[in-house]
Amino acid sequence: MYGFIWNIKKSILVIMLLIIIPASHAAKVHGTLYAWSDFEKPLRNVIVEVNSTPVQAVVAADGTYSFDLPAGNYMITAKYYRNNVLVYSAEEEIKIDREGNFTIDILLFPPTDSEYEFLGDINLTNIDIKNEDNNYVILTFLILIFPAIVVYWFLKKASC
Repeated sequence: MYGFIWNIKKSILVIMLLIIIPASHAAKVHGTLYAWSDFEKPLRNVIVEVNSTPVQAVVAADGTYSFDLPAGNYMITAKYYRNNVLVYSAEEEIKIDREGNFTIDILLFPPTDSEYEFLGDINLTNIDIKNEDNNYVILTFLILIFPAIVVYWFLKKASC
C-alpha cells in the first residue's frame, strides 16, 4: 500500500513539473501602437496578431497590446482599418530566447499598393459623392459675379 501511494505522489510531482517547466519559459510581449504621423497618442482599435500556436489576436482598443509567448520566432502583424479599408499596417519579427518582459512599440505606416485590403463587404451604392468645392464656386458666381455683370451691362447700355 505504501508503494502505491509513493507512485501516485511521484506521478503527481512529474505532472506538476511538466506543467510548470514550459510555463516558466514564457515571455510577456507588450507594447503601444502608433500611426507614422503621430507619436503623441496611441492608435486605437488596431487588430494585432501573432503567429503563435494557436494564433493569438487582440483588438487594441486603447492602443496597447500584450501576448504571453514561449521561446521561439514570431511575426507580430498590426492592421488599422477605417470604414472597412486598411489605412495603416505593420509587421514586426521578434525572437524570444528567454523569459521576461519585452516592450515592442510598433509604428504603423500606410500600406503599399499591393497591401490594400478591405475588411468585409463595402457597399458603394449608398455613398453620396458630392464635390462641395464646385458648389461654392457656383454659388459665389451666382451671388456676386452674375449681378455685377448685369449692372455693368446696364450701365454700359445707359451710357451709349
